[in-house]
Amino acid sequence: MRVGTTRFDVLGTDMRFIPRVLTAAALLLCCSLPAASRQAGLPASWDGVWKGTTTLDWASGKAEEAAMELHVSPVAGGASKNWRVVYAFADRREVREYEIRPAEGAGAGRLVIDEKNGFLIDNYLSGGTLYSRFTINGNLVTTRFELRGEVMDVELTMFDVSKPRVTRLTAGNFEVASFGPRYVQRGTLRRERPAPGNNK
Repeated sequence: MRVGTTRFDVLGTDMRFIPRVLTAAALLLCCSLPAASRQAGLPASWDGVWKGTTTLDWASGKAEEAAMELHVSPVAGGASKNWRVVYAFADRREVREYEIRPAEGAGAGRLVIDEKNGFLIDNYLSGGTLYSRFTINGNLVTTRFELRGEVMDVELTMFDVSKPRVTRLTAGNFEVASFGPRYVQRGTLRRERPAPGNNK
């Protein structure tokens, strides 16, 4: 070993080249993994037909109930899944045909819902919970789908961002903008049709 130079030979190995070798090995490993392994998409445990009831609690005091269905099924030939949402209100029925897939070029857990109308909504899967947050027409919307075995808890909130309450820190330059609620939607769905491989 020669000290005081940029070269450190240990057992005949030039230490300067080890980081390069490790980097090259990591790149080869990453490239050798199938695309499905790097971007697995939504797990199969989400597949099935989920049904239940949700309640919309409006800030005005009005409460509205709706039967809700979520149909999740694989799309042939890739990591995408059909994401079909059905609401049956007392006076109307709404059907939304979406698709959920891995977000291109993003990390693990990053998904995107394609609403098939030009809208793409980023989602994040952490553990068994799928989160999203987006704005539309002056409203901030957050969604949460939490999978617990054969039960799925659903929550959606909407806040008005057009007229925020803006306040400042008494001793400082920090500012906070808070938003008034429009409604909160909550519900519990239960799997009616088992996911593949589930014999229950």
